[in-house]
Parts: sequence; structure tokens; C-alpha cells
Amino acid sequence: MLTWLKKFWDAFLHDELAFRRYMRVGIMTMAAGGLTFADQLAGVVQGGPQLIQVIKVIAVICAGIAVAINLGDKNPPKIEGDLK
Repeated sequence: MLTWLKKFWDAFLHDELAFRRYMRVGIMTMAAGGLTFADQLAGVVQGGPQLIQVIKVIAVICAGIAVAINLGDKNPPKIEGDLK
């Protein structure tokens, strides 16, 4: 487990493509969590039906942004000096 964490940390700090992958996964995870709990959050917030609709629309927009980020960088440009 410790070797995996060390490899993850080194890749996160020193490998730009790995950093991009991890950040995309993080953004998509937050967006999926927002979609999952948007109904519950809207039910707790006191503010009328328009505020509930706004919360749900914001959650869908966040998910759309996350998907656009994920689909937009399928073949990232090669970095100079990268031998991979």
C-alpha cells in the first residue's frame, strides 16, 4: 500500500498527464456526487420551487463541464523531451 501511495504521489507531482487524469477524475466524481444529492439538497433548502430548480440546473451544468473536460483531451499533445 505504501509503495502505491508513493508512486501515486510521484506521478501527481512530476507527471503532467497523470495530474490531468487525476484532476479529471476528481472533477467528474464531484459532479456525479452533486447530481446524486441535488434532490436531497434541494429538499432541505428553504426557498421555493425556483431555488430547487436552480440547484438542479447547477448540478447538471457541473456534470456537463466535467464530461466536456474528459472528452476534450483524448489525445493530449506530446511534451518536449518525453520519450514515452
